[in-house]
Amino acid sequence: MARRRKSPRKPRPSAQAVLAAETRWWEEWAAYLAPPLAVFVVFSFSLKNGYVWDDTQYLLENPFLKLKWPVFVKWAFTSFYAANYHPLTWLSHRLDVAMWSGAPMGHHLTNVIIHAVNTLLVVHLAASLTRIAHRAAARRFCLYAGLFAGLIFGVHPLRVESVAWIAERKDVLCALFFLLTVICHLRFAETKSAMFYRLSLGCALLALLAKPMAVSLPVVLLILDVYPLGRLELRSAFSKGTRVLVEKVPFVLLSAASLLLTLFAQKASGAFVAIKSAPILLRLWVAARGLVFYLVKSLVPAGLAPLYPYPEAAGFEHFLSGALLAALLAFMLLRRKETAWLWAAMAYYVVTLIPVLGLVQVGQQSAADRYSYLPILGPLFLAAAAWARVATWPKPLARRAAVIGLIAVTSLFGLLSVRQIPHWRDSVTLFTREIEVFGDKVSSAYNNRGVGYEKMGRFQEAFADYEKALRLKPDYPDALVNRARLKRLMRDLEGSLKDLERAAALAPTHLKVFNSRGVVLDLMGRHREALHEFQKALSLNPFSHQTQFNVGLHHFQYGDLKKAESHVQRALILAPGFARAHELLARILMKQGRLRHAEESLRRALSLEPRSPMASLTLAEILTRMGRLKGAVQVLDAAISFNPGLKDGYFMRGMLRFRLGDKELADRDLRAAASMGHQGAASFLRRMGR
Repeated sequence: MARRRKSPRKPRPSAQAVLAAETRWWEEWAAYLAPPLAVFVVFSFSLKNGYVWDDTQYLLENPFLKLKWPVFVKWAFTSFYAANYHPLTWLSHRLDVAMWSGAPMGHHLTNVIIHAVNTLLVVHLAASLTRIAHRAAARRFCLYAGLFAGLIFGVHPLRVESVAWIAERKDVLCALFFLLTVICHLRFAETKSAMFYRLSLGCALLALLAKPMAVSLPVVLLILDVYPLGRLELRSAFSKGTRVLVEKVPFVLLSAASLLLTLFAQKASGAFVAIKSAPILLRLWVAARGLVFYLVKSLVPAGLAPLYPYPEAAGFEHFLSGALLAALLAFMLLRRKETAWLWAAMAYYVVTLIPVLGLVQVGQQSAADRYSYLPILGPLFLAAAAWARVATWPKPLARRAAVIGLIAVTSLFGLLSVRQIPHWRDSVTLFTREIEVFGDKVSSAYNNRGVGYEKMGRFQEAFADYEKALRLKPDYPDALVNRARLKRLMRDLEGSLKDLERAAALAPTHLKVFNSRGVVLDLMGRHREALHEFQKALSLNPFSHQTQFNVGLHHFQYGDLKKAESHVQRALILAPGFARAHELLARILMKQGRLRHAEESLRRALSLEPRSPMASLTLAEILTRMGRLKGAVQVLDAAISFNPGLKDGYFMRGMLRFRLGDKELADRDLRAAASMGHQGAASFLRRMGR
């Protein structure tokens, strides 16, 4: 039998041939669509989550988000609410409230969409920077670098905090315009088009209005001008690079204005930590550890937590981080002529992290996953270029290994993110995770979990957590205020007052302490002392709408309607969307016989809080006194549809229907009220023999 002739082996393509080959249409589509699709697959699990941590302050208890658009826009651009200045972020939250109302799923969906768009921009930016840095590089090489960067950035577990936490909308929104600023700057450098310069400047402004993290943009653009654009040489920057430097002046002015506004907002809120509490040397060690921390967590995303506590003293990991940074710097200095790419990436990484490294310490955290959102792009783009080099080698085995490796790493990171997302379901699950990671090292975790339990109505668990927080840290004012609130609800007024007195000694400028003491003293019948506490709170912050409301309520309860109206009106000037203040103003006006004005106030309250039973009942009473019985019935119809167990609503509607002659429906309403335990309804039915 004749042997078959072996067909000649096809010559292996050279590296140049593999790189130079035209990219196929599906490669283009895959590179740009695969990362955003992966984001939607992974972060769709966050749509099941609710509100968590600061979401309450930002959304649920924010009276300004229900203002009409013209008034709200003015507030957004003039407010330092929640110790921040980010009007664009407030506008996005207001839009969500208009679209989704109180449903958290819609707010989460917006975060996911913005993050997916950011991922698409990361693909484009990585591909563009790779093309500029490797001027002779083929399209496939650049495209593969973009694909790698987009996938890893998009699904990495470090992104979970920024995306799954509604209040961190500012992260993803700022990043959107930050990335657009850089992309427009690259186009300006290539085309010299004034349009792209103006677009870059406009996007920088929007990034700063979303979050002040973008203050580093002028330096970032200068780094890009040095490498890879080559528009600026450091040695001759002030002699030959004047034009490039002048271009950055508007960016510097915008960043300076944003920085001043942010410092003012943080200082006004008392968020800064004193030098004696966190000495300069300790801050430097924490900053060194932070620079290594985000790189390590990017490679090994294990032990992620919502809050990494600030250390009392520098430890081994801080010294090790300093040594690693020194070694890296020495290497870069020795090989500086060959490592321009490394200098640019690390300069970007450090510059974008500086605002959150703790050199100017705000809050009690030493690091946060969300802080890595933009800074990690520098090291990530280096890794992307390295992977793309392997993925476009002429050896098929190397290419297959690179593709399989990327799929494996992306899948692993995606699964870790899916496991991380449920921790952000609510405050209880979130701080349970904090306790799992750090145990009893973080007393604030127990305090914050207690707040979560309290909002769920699980008061025993909340009280136990406040107790635990105070055992770990006896001088913890927030935990004392929270425990005092629970004691007040349990009618332990003496115990509540004792906790508040301890809190006042520890934090003499804590606004909640004086407001809470005023409420407790009022309940104890010590009205003069209560008013004194409220006035102390006003002296600390006359712009607190809650304090103005408390003073107004105090005067109303004790018959001084003139003073009550004055303070409630001030509360409404400070917070026009404060529904409870509109309700209280209506009750004051009603006492004065000004029924039409009271009706207007209640209709404003109901436009803000349609489910408020008190506002509905009071409005029905006013309309009844004005002889508008059918209008009162309509108001009660809406109130009962929102609150089916509203026995006073059934009773009032039954009596109104009786007066209108609709005895059958009146009888039905009164029987419903009586079955719910309303004594007046039962008594009326007995008198009528029913």
